[in-house]
Amino acid sequence: MLDGIRKAAQNWLGRIVLIFIMSILILSFAIWGIGDMLRVSGVNTVANVGGVEINVEQVRRAWMNSLEDLSNRARRRITSDEAKQLGLDRQVISRMVSEALLDQRARKLGLNVSEANVIASITSDRTFQGPDGKFDRLRFYDVLQRNGYSEAAFAAEQKKSILRRQIAVGVAGEVEPPRALLDAAYRYATEERTVDYFLLTPSMAGEVAAPEDAVLKEFYENRKFEFRAPEYRKVNLVTALPSELGVEITVTDDDLKAVYDRGLAAGRFGTLARRQVQQILIPTEMEAAAAALRAQTAGGFDAVLAERKIKPEDADLGFKTRAQFADPAIAAAVFALKEGEVSIPVRTNFGFALLRLVKIDPGTEQPFEAVKASLADEARLDKLRRDSRIQSRLDDIQKKIEDARTNGKSLAEAAPLAGLSVKAIDALDAKGLDKAGVKVDLPGADETQRAIFQSDIGLDNEALRLREGGLVWFEIAGVESARDRPFDEVKAEVLLRWKTEEAAKRLREKAEALVKRLDAGEDFGIVASDTSVESIETKITRSASGSLGAAGSAQAFAVPVGRSVSAATPEGGRLVIRVKDASAKAFEPDSPVGQNLRRQLSEQLGEDIVTQYIQKLQVEIGATINQRALQSAIGGGTTNN
Repeated sequence: MLDGIRKAAQNWLGRIVLIFIMSILILSFAIWGIGDMLRVSGVNTVANVGGVEINVEQVRRAWMNSLEDLSNRARRRITSDEAKQLGLDRQVISRMVSEALLDQRARKLGLNVSEANVIASITSDRTFQGPDGKFDRLRFYDVLQRNGYSEAAFAAEQKKSILRRQIAVGVAGEVEPPRALLDAAYRYATEERTVDYFLLTPSMAGEVAAPEDAVLKEFYENRKFEFRAPEYRKVNLVTALPSELGVEITVTDDDLKAVYDRGLAAGRFGTLARRQVQQILIPTEMEAAAAALRAQTAGGFDAVLAERKIKPEDADLGFKTRAQFADPAIAAAVFALKEGEVSIPVRTNFGFALLRLVKIDPGTEQPFEAVKASLADEARLDKLRRDSRIQSRLDDIQKKIEDARTNGKSLAEAAPLAGLSVKAIDALDAKGLDKAGVKVDLPGADETQRAIFQSDIGLDNEALRLREGGLVWFEIAGVESARDRPFDEVKAEVLLRWKTEEAAKRLREKAEALVKRLDAGEDFGIVASDTSVESIETKITRSASGSLGAAGSAQAFAVPVGRSVSAATPEGGRLVIRVKDASAKAFEPDSPVGQNLRRQLSEQLGEDIVTQYIQKLQVEIGATINQRALQSAIGGGTTNN
């Protein structure tokens, strides 16, 4: 349709007709108002939580932020379709509904948090800290701008977040996993198995002769779809990439440190430091000051616990990272203490807290210098996205191309007017390969490829704004439909596939026959010797599969001691494995594995309790989701249920 409008606009009669039509549209907007014409009841509301609406724009922003975060953690661009397959759409709307439910409960309970605590929470956030570890106001404003927040809106959201954490801590707190559960989980995690194994290589399947054509043809007919020629598209591309604009980008240590800090907060560079702390809550400042004086003496903290009839285990908050403390003031005080030290009274929403630091877990953070070299590309990408010179150039290029296309010019005619050239791709399939099976170098990679296959010949496609900061325009110049390739065309491929599968089948049968001999009581060394291979003994755990690999280890843990099993290798071979022995340690609370399990199980049980609480709130307060509006907010497509 747009092509028709462009052609019409190229003669005087067409321009008059278009001016008349546009005048009628403008007049209608003036009479009835554009808002009423676009407003459809309920379309803008994605969810209604007890009368509070979550609108399309709120969900869209949350979706884009979550998608960006997922892409950063994956170190590649995650498309919307991939994110939906992973269930990100469900996670986003579920989180927003849960937050709205907790916000309403916080209001009903009359909970509040002081402005000072909100400021402390923001300034202690590592995301906003500079290279010196202090709050960096410029970085703070930059992050807010990139995520579409004003300072007031972010502070309001931070306040809500603190109140939600207070409710969650009040509901679940630090849940102590049952000892039986800890014992079972510890035995499972630490179980060690001693196994004998040997490897059958692909060559042991023997020479696989080519079968008669009738066999190959039957094999081909049963797998005809696997040999089908895919749809190929001929595409014209026009790109405006930051690297092509001649703007020099210099990456500084500050830029690298900013990337490092974000990654550290996300757990990319090891585990975060944690503190185990005991807490005594005292209602008044005067009582807290007196108790603090006693607690500073040797054994004084324990004496205050006894005086207030608090069991040491009830005062223990467990191991927490800085972010896991619901109150930023508590977090700041705890992380300022040395092991064994007692804090001065800390003002909280529930009175005054005395804190004793029991133990420090420094974490396993990789130092900045150790990962600095690997962060250059990510830091450069950050600067490319934010550089005002590049954005200005891109905006100018986009305006020139869009103006030219509006005036009826094709993409090939518009590109030179913006100083760009057209790149032709003769054949591209949905996997991004050409007819020779070679990966086509596409700017924007999967994102551009998917957009190309969602378009068609003659459609006017909007520019794609890439994560790297550039722009891509494309048009479909031709489509070669997918087709069944006849047997004679793919005979060589069919033969190769048949031989590969036949060899794997023979090797599997050989391995299964050897497993039967072993389970019948034959000596492992003799069976290995008869097969002319070397027998190897090794020890494995579920987290350390060693030379068996993931598949071999999984099979070794799937059978009881004394039994044998076989497993395929990635190289096409086959392992024959016998489990000789298995052992597991008794639960060791102070071991790294024990502490980690206790923390994980505590968090999981706490999350389960909070989830049940939110489900109760949903029944009590009520929440509905408009699936059609949700699909609109996250860019169409079917939302997984």
